[in-house]
Amino acid sequence: MERRIAEILIQELKLENVTPDTFDASTDLVKELGIDSMDLTTVVLVLQGEYKVKFDEDSYPGFRDRIKADIEWCRQNKLDYAPVVFPGFSWHNMHPESTAPTIPRKRGRFYWEQFVGAISEGAEMIYVAMFDEIDEGTAIFKTTNTPPVGLSKFEIFESDVPSDYYLYLTGVAGLMLKKRIPFQTDMPSQKGMPLSKMMSLPNEAPVQTNMGLQRSGTTRREEQ
Repeated sequence: MERRIAEILIQELKLENVTPDTFDASTDLVKELGIDSMDLTTVVLVLQGEYKVKFDEDSYPGFRDRIKADIEWCRQNKLDYAPVVFPGFSWHNMHPESTAPTIPRKRGRFYWEQFVGAISEGAEMIYVAMFDEIDEGTAIFKTTNTPPVGLSKFEIFESDVPSDYYLYLTGVAGLMLKKRIPFQTDMPSQKGMPLSKMMSLPNEAPVQTNMGLQRSGTTRREEQ
């Protein structure tokens, strides 16, 4: 197993002058090799698929303690932390032999649960993956459920979900993150509270400059 992990790290991070036999597992990839944290996130996803690590709506609650611990560690080390949130995942568009979504969207429940978990555990910024990643079935941008793709199958939103629903959920989560609207665990409804109406509400609390939907990864804080 250790050799296979080394092979994946070397391949995904494009490490030069190193082989699985010479790879040092104790190497600090960020500090010593300057590997970007986003690249490390990609490696985690690859390892998840390689070893069939389950990450979906049912298993997500078990990951919340990790988010909390990561946030605390980053604060102690003067780093900014942005947990990754995504609506679902599917290999089908890239690999037609994969017939079912690897991580079902559950009509936005999985997406919303991650927002709720990240914010409730103290996240001050969140990385949404991804805006337009169609190939891996993680796109949140507005799309049609009848794309002109001929005879091929294409992973689409659920038939009863509005085409802009994931954009709507992202917008509402952003307002919660910035404390412009109260925190809520229940999924919001476009009919019950349109995003335009939420945007017009006064701030619930002052907005800090380092809060919002920003780029993922960890960045070194400026010394105080």
